Amino acid sequence: MKTKIPFGKTPESKPIKPRLLPCFSEATRAMRLEITAFIQQYPKVAPVFAGSNKFYKIGAKYFGPEDLLQIAFCAWLKVYHPDVEVLHPKNEGKETRLGQAKKKLMGVRAGASDLLIQAPGLPDLWLELKRKPNKPTKDQLAFLEIQSKMGKSTAVAYDLWEAVRVFCEWKCF
Repeated sequence: MKTKIPFGKTPESKPIKPRLLPCFSEATRAMRLEITAFIQQYPKVAPVFAGSNKFYKIGAKYFGPEDLLQIAFCAWLKVYHPDVEVLHPKNEGKETRLGQAKKKLMGVRAGASDLLIQAPGLPDLWLELKRKPNKPTKDQLAFLEIQSKMGKSTAVAYDLWEAVRVFCEWKCF
């Protein structure tokens, strides 16, 4: 005979801690404050974070701090530097074993940087975006080292201002 387990309990009677949505974390709140300050200096980025933007509205409560960092930086690039191409290689996220096998066979590489930025006449820029206290993984550092040896520009940025600085240094290279 099966015993009924009350909601929120495991068979060992340990309470299950509910997971908060990313939008409620302190790191995400801090990132939103950083974006607010960023928008004051770069107001053309504001529409990306407006309630009228259906894509932002759909996912806003699920975006973590690194997601918001990348969204804000890409919005800044799109508005203030439309001459550059930006690509995000989708290599993160949880997958089933089948999904992992498919990605591996299709050439997805562990450690690939968050953004590939290209402009005419410049070496590609591979940019890894992190929020402190997070640090690049060994795979990410190895990827950046390989790209650097191939003559590409590489960098890690820990906030919006640093990402903008890295980009501007690269563009004026």
